[in-house]
Amino acid sequence: MKTIAIITEYNPMHLGHLYQIEYVKNKFGDDCRIILVMSGNFVQRGEPALYSKYERAEDAVKSGASMVIELPVSFASASAKEFANAAVKLISSLGVVDTIVAGAEDAELISSNKFFDKVNEILHDEPADFQELLRSYLDKGKNFAEARSLSLADLLGKDHYANDGSLNLDKDVIQNLLKKSNNILALEYSLAIKAENTIRKSQGSRQLKLHLSPRKGADENSLETVDDFSLSASAIRNILLETNTDDHRKSVRFLKFENYLNPVVLSRVIEPKYRQYDSYVQTFLARVLTTSVDELISYRDFSTDLANRIKNISETYLFSASQTNAESNEIFRDNLFQEISNKYFVETRVKRAALSLLLGIKENDWQDIKSDGPAFINVLAVDKNGRYLMKLMRKLSTLPITVKNSDLLERLNNDLKTSKIQQQLNLNADALYKLFCQKEDEGIYKEYIYIK
Repeated sequence: MKTIAIITEYNPMHLGHLYQIEYVKNKFGDDCRIILVMSGNFVQRGEPALYSKYERAEDAVKSGASMVIELPVSFASASAKEFANAAVKLISSLGVVDTIVAGAEDAELISSNKFFDKVNEILHDEPADFQELLRSYLDKGKNFAEARSLSLADLLGKDHYANDGSLNLDKDVIQNLLKKSNNILALEYSLAIKAENTIRKSQGSRQLKLHLSPRKGADENSLETVDDFSLSASAIRNILLETNTDDHRKSVRFLKFENYLNPVVLSRVIEPKYRQYDSYVQTFLARVLTTSVDELISYRDFSTDLANRIKNISETYLFSASQTNAESNEIFRDNLFQEISNKYFVETRVKRAALSLLLGIKENDWQDIKSDGPAFINVLAVDKNGRYLMKLMRKLSTLPITVKNSDLLERLNNDLKTSKIQQQLNLNADALYKLFCQKEDEGIYKEYIYIK
């Protein structure tokens, strides 16, 4: 019986996610076991998740997963590269998985052309011509991700000497591949797996493999539907944040979502939204206004320029709030992160910086945390196959297994120097989430969920 891992956020789970689970079972057998590594109560965009980690984990197991494991918040709220590196390390530590499935918009094209193999080769060796192209694009004002993609397209296009016949794609095709969010994230998984396999080889462990699954439905960042199959997670979040909680709005939600959402999730989205965005922004503003620039730059994702910009805009809001009406203040708060972001600081970077400040992720600690990798395996939900996997993992995994948040109050059995810091950050995240989302029925020391 095969055990497959999928890295995800499910914020929230939609039909495209359900399709991926069904695809895995069709590909690897109906009896295969699926382990999900999922963000907890805060996600990679630096935002609170729409629904709690236990709710999302429960929905996932009811929809076909065998086990859901939490990616510690310090990694779940990091850049795509560090998110991918940590998720792969966590999967590697389980001792029961050798195949990771990732969705990609162009799965067949990428796989048939061995595209990631060529990209891995260039990024690993960093030949002089690649470095020269990268510097050139950075000098033209491109951010690093754009510069890297353009440089790779220049090197791998059919008209360049680097093409040896194993890749037969035009430059514009390659550029398009490297613009799509799931292709990019799958590439990060590929790079992370290559690095992890070097370690596993030295240990005599079986190599991890990446299998790409075709992505169904709208693009992740799209706010529209492209067919009758699925809304993107971004579109779903957008609709939820625009609706109120009265009965009429619930009805509107149901009509919008009944054809696009996993039925297990549908009952959640027609209920009042949990995320209290206003209180989240207000707490961030309070921290900024009472923290000096010198102290702000000690937190992850901050720079001196970003810290000064955030301070200036926050103080402008405080001054204008006393002179404008409540409606104007509310509009400003709702768009605070957009106001702060510009071509140098994209909105997700600003949000991740804000979350680092609220959680207490210091840059010095973060460098040590990155070096250590995840410090524990936190199980959120299982079915009967998941319980069997837990027994195996207790024998085979290289990290301690926790099954409830109160386990994070204890000293865990590992040699990582940042273990206690990672534990405390997870507890901080869950306490803040409960505060912001006002979930009275869900304590922060909840035990994992068993779905019979």
